[in-house]
Amino acid sequence: MLYKSFDTFVFDYDGTLFDSQPHALNVFKKIGAVAIERGYLNELWSDDTITSVIGHNPIVTWQTLLPNTPESDRTALSFFYSQFMSDMLSATQTQWYKEAESVIST
Repeated sequence: MLYKSFDTFVFDYDGTLFDSQPHALNVFKKIGAVAIERGYLNELWSDDTITSVIGHNPIVTWQTLLPNTPESDRTALSFFYSQFMSDMLSATQTQWYKEAESVIST
């Protein structure tokens, strides 16, 4: 396992400690493709639309992105988002912001 020696993980999907935007854009587009396949969406969201919801409450995020989708399906897509993001971040080297260490150590 890649993180065998760590006792703690910090999940930072909204970009407070590192620039997660490239990862989020990629994962939202994967979820958008699934939503298109299922008929919930006609076209992928723009980068601006995705960026506008990054860091928001997941319920509000999915209501904003998929307003005409049943809540149970939005919940499932939100779960897929979390899985894809976790997988991506586990497999990708990320760069923390210079100030990140002082933020988490205080």
